[in-house]
Amino acid sequence: MGSAPEVLVHQEGGITSITLNRPQVKNALTFAMCRELISLFRGLRDDAATRVVLLRGSGSDFSSGADLNDVSTILAGDPKARSEAAVHQVHELSLPLFLAMGAVPQPVVCSVRGYAVGAGMQMALMSDLVIAAESAKFVLPQVRLGHNVDHGESWALPRKVGMGRAMQLMVLGDSVSGRDAERFGIANWVVDDKALEQKTEEVVSRLADSPTVAIREMKKLLGGVAQRSLEEQLEAEARALGVCAATEDFAEAIGAFLAKRKPAFKGR
Repeated sequence: MGSAPEVLVHQEGGITSITLNRPQVKNALTFAMCRELISLFRGLRDDAATRVVLLRGSGSDFSSGADLNDVSTILAGDPKARSEAAVHQVHELSLPLFLAMGAVPQPVVCSVRGYAVGAGMQMALMSDLVIAAESAKFVLPQVRLGHNVDHGESWALPRKVGMGRAMQLMVLGDSVSGRDAERFGIANWVVDDKALEQKTEEVVSRLADSPTVAIREMKKLLGGVAQRSLEEQLEAEARALGVCAATEDFAEAIGAFLAKRKPAFKGR
């Protein structure tokens, strides 16, 4: 009998669920898992059947971050070799993984219980919506491990929590509870651990039942807002409206409102 897959993928009802599946080591991410996730995220770009993406972990934790057994392979060389190997790991794994995740057009929901450490925390930061259990612990431990953040956290975290709070969490490596994650802006909701699955299902189902094109266009608008002036953003909104107005869901939404009935969106 073969070992269980380290990444589980389930697709149903417009929802693609991606579950990290190494609960015995708090879902630590191996190099092989990272390569699989890169492929999965890249495949979602053109997946018209997926209306929402759900990320979660098996067992008591979301992810304890990179598996240090894999990372430690760079220690064998001299300082120059270590430096080159570390940079190569970023270019081969971290960079393509989080660029691929950032390019996913569907809304990405991250459901977190227990530890979300390093790359695990970055996966939550790169998600569009985060549901945290009270047991959640978000940690960026890289400074305590003798190096800087290396998965894009210095880009993502300030956008969520502001520069001062980002400096605190990155430099001191403080653990952030589920309650504080909501207060800081890392999580959208915090719930009792027993209610995590129910709240996750509620949020994901609402997104899956919503007008898909409108949500994708909304995500693109928010993703580009930092690079645009007000006039450019208004033009981008107009272009997005033109895309939405051409869909069946747009006509269905207006018709349902006028008829005082619940709309039935088809995702097109």
